[in-house]
Amino acid sequence: MFIAGLSQRFLKTRLHLKVKGEGRGSILEVKDETGLGKTVDAIFYDGVIRRGDTIVFGTINGARTTKVRALLRPKPLDEMRDPKEKFLNVEEVHAAAGVKIAAPGLEDAIAGSPIFVAGKSDERKLKAEVDKEIKAVLIEKGEEGVILKADTLGSLEAITKLLKDEKVPVSKAGIGAVVKKDVVDASGIRNQNRYYGVVLSFNVDVLEDAEEESRRTGITIMKEGIIYALLDNYKKWVEKERESERSQAFSSLTLPARLKVMAGCCFRTSHPAIFGVDITAGRIKPEYELINEKGVAVGKIKAIQSEKESIAEAKEGMQVAISMSEPTFGRQVNEGDVLYSNVPRAHAKLLLSKYREFLSPTEIELLGRIRGILGDTFAASSHG
Repeated sequence: MFIAGLSQRFLKTRLHLKVKGEGRGSILEVKDETGLGKTVDAIFYDGVIRRGDTIVFGTINGARTTKVRALLRPKPLDEMRDPKEKFLNVEEVHAAAGVKIAAPGLEDAIAGSPIFVAGKSDERKLKAEVDKEIKAVLIEKGEEGVILKADTLGSLEAITKLLKDEKVPVSKAGIGAVVKKDVVDASGIRNQNRYYGVVLSFNVDVLEDAEEESRRTGITIMKEGIIYALLDNYKKWVEKERESERSQAFSSLTLPARLKVMAGCCFRTSHPAIFGVDITAGRIKPEYELINEKGVAVGKIKAIQSEKESIAEAKEGMQVAISMSEPTFGRQVNEGDVLYSNVPRAHAKLLLSKYREFLSPTEIELLGRIRGILGDTFAASSHG
């Protein structure tokens, strides 16, 4: 009531409508009705529409015209009467009102499209106006970005805007079911950017050939009926993809790490030496080569144990026992020593250029420290 009051006071001229003249409205829904075929439910916010009028409306392939065969209004309290005859035939409808329109050629009508009565107006101008409005929403860039399919122009426009706010580009935005080409396009985009290789579908069907192509290529099709849920699901998917990429990359690269040899925690002096370390930065894995603060290699980590259980990785903040075949404790390694992972030059370059976003500021700083320690000997001791 408050909003209505303010609108009536400050938007009086903009809220004014004409009850005469050519009707202007929007398509709300496209439906099949028994005995009528394909129909559109529309709301007219201006003018009049009459049976026999020529109307201009939007389709995926552009603006189209047809003649109104019937105007239908729901019978009052129809749910309590015979459901076989749900509508009343009327000769004309004045704004502002809703109406069901039966006419030939409505099969490709788009929900959310404008619908105009041609009357004495130039049909070409009306078609141009409809085309302009539809093209402002439909996208066919063929560039990096997600594929988006929705049921109406309104929902398509809303989702596109929200994606833009999240700085997510849209390569293609269209109306209707998800088809095989959408999945093929997403597959091509994934080759350029894995985070955009996805099909987002809102309130639309996914055709069988699209499902099959999705299974074959591994492209994800996200189906949702709530806009914000669709965006949340996409964000979660991106995080999952990022974690997957990080895991794949880090499984084959030596990461920066700094560890301190703990006092009173030598369990074996040699063959292999087993002693406790405190991971003060980064992470370590078996097969990582360690160097001391002078850049001298002391050997490779053979195994890592925590609470007497072997583990595949130890991260910052953990205190673990490591075994190494090469050094003798008390000679090459001593209590209080600070050791570093020996990051190969090629790995360091790749981490900083391609996977920098997956490293913490501490790890980036530590990587620079390790490179500084190695100095000119970096290439010789990096195994690559």
